[in-house]
Amino acid sequence: MITQLLPVALVLGLMAGAVVAVVRLNRTRGARNEVEAILRQLIDGAFKPRGDSILGTNVDLIAVHTSPKLIPVLRHMVALQEGGRDREAIEETVLAYDDVLPGQAKALLYAHAGNGLGRLGLFDEAKRHYVKAVASARESQYPSAEGAALISLSMLADRREDASPDDARQYGEDALEVYQSMSDEPRTAQTLSYLAGLAQAHGEVDLADARHREALEIYTRRSDKLGRAHSLTGMANACLRRGELDQARDDLEEALKIHRRGGSRSGEAANLGDLGQVHEQLGQLELASKYYRDARARFQEVGDERGVKWMEERLSGIGT
Repeated sequence: MITQLLPVALVLGLMAGAVVAVVRLNRTRGARNEVEAILRQLIDGAFKPRGDSILGTNVDLIAVHTSPKLIPVLRHMVALQEGGRDREAIEETVLAYDDVLPGQAKALLYAHAGNGLGRLGLFDEAKRHYVKAVASARESQYPSAEGAALISLSMLADRREDASPDDARQYGEDALEVYQSMSDEPRTAQTLSYLAGLAQAHGEVDLADARHREALEIYTRRSDKLGRAHSLTGMANACLRRGELDQARDDLEEALKIHRRGGSRSGEAANLGDLGQVHEQLGQLELASKYYRDARARFQEVGDERGVKWMEERLSGIGT
């Protein structure tokens, strides 16, 4: 009789253990879900990510290492943020996690902090956190986060009046090297386009053109039509500055076709405005005026006030 009951008791014991395990698992999942929700609220509020696919939405690496005991602390940080005390919310979040997180998650947190502090105009603090993000990413072999943090350092240096243009370029070049070592073609092309924009902003027309052409090769290989249109537009602007008007017109017309097919009104507006400048320099003022008016209409459609003002200035400059 006892031998018949033993299997039943064993089964009942196993079932009871399984129920306890499921309850614990559900509690863990519930706590993690709550942590993720609070972290997203903090990051969307105080930290204000730029939408980067690595740093903008990835909170699970942080949440998985969060003890439920930190939930009240996180709620306090949300209250600080909602009260307009973003800097305190950011600094206390970093302080709470600094000794808790492993390298990859810490790299993300430092990068988020850099974004938030930079938005607040606290550039020295932002740089310090971005540098820590790069170091943590390197130590934990997380190259995608390393590249993103390097781009952030580049953008920060480009914004600062006391920084050298060489600093922005070097950080960007370092990011490019990281993405190339990963064979990450999309981010390599994006970084090349970014570096082209930096070069053009500092009057380095030939360098900008070369970077755009490198990016164009990747975009073409990957059948990325909008990326291709972006590179063609950049190449056309380089031609425009060098006085190569026929080539500028050809590149812009090709980019314009892509933007129209893809439904990019903002891209279409920019191309129309640039084509207006080409025809103005060619002395074809009536055609230039038409392109400027069409560009103004597109800028108005997308709510781009700067674009509208730019077109009005161009129209005024040719007396129409």
